[in-house]
Amino acid sequence: MFFYPSKKELPNANLRRYDYTQIYFTSTDGVLLNGLLLRPRTVSSAAVLYLHGNAQNVGEQIDNILWLADAGFTVFAVDYRGYGRSGGSPDIKGVDEDAKAALKELGTLCPALKDRIIVFGQSLGGSIAIYAVANYKPKSDIKALVVDSSFSGYREIAREKIDHFWPLSYLLYPLTFTINDRYSPSYWIDKIGPVPLLLICSTNDPVVPAKNSYRLFKEAKGPKELWVTNIPGHISFLSREKNRVALIEYLHQHLVQTSVRRARAGN
Repeated sequence: MFFYPSKKELPNANLRRYDYTQIYFTSTDGVLLNGLLLRPRTVSSAAVLYLHGNAQNVGEQIDNILWLADAGFTVFAVDYRGYGRSGGSPDIKGVDEDAKAALKELGTLCPALKDRIIVFGQSLGGSIAIYAVANYKPKSDIKALVVDSSFSGYREIAREKIDHFWPLSYLLYPLTFTINDRYSPSYWIDKIGPVPLLLICSTNDPVVPAKNSYRLFKEAKGPKELWVTNIPGHISFLSREKNRVALIEYLHQHLVQTSVRRARAGN
């Protein structure tokens, strides 16, 4: 229900224009994982961990974040277990552990930026990102968490999908109790503070209704922002240039605020 991985590798002409490296690292339970580390042409502003959605693999999803490298960010885009070149098979607990391992690996890959980290997840990746940030120490290293079009609970989103098959929904509903809800974003969202949180959603999202982001925003502790759009489609907000510019400004704002706080502390 949650995972639609692809092992297929597609040639990506856009990726070839970037300085990138294939990275292999292990998850918390020893599963071998793969990711792409993209470096900007200029001095990097921060290191971004990108967690993609539930389908395809990082090679097919990479176009979603190439613009971050253009904007001067180092980007580490990873595949969960079972996706792309990563080993193993995906499950809820496993992919959440993969994200924790990727966050730790990013600090090792970019030691000069280990205290200037941004976590960005889309759809399923946003839900996974919440768990990873909630369990990361020290949280002061993470300057922002961006969650785009994500659901608030695994069991809840499963039930929403089952409702579309109403002739069988009464038979399928009991099966949702077998879903491990321990890793659901709604359980962890109040534990990410003091990391600044930005939630993005669309009222015209046919895949993950905006009410999921509303719930997460309500349960999160500040600092937090909710950006709501009516652009049709799933993870469609950042497909528009002006919205990408707005997100870059948001990220730089929080990076600058951190620098100011440090300077004051030094005085």
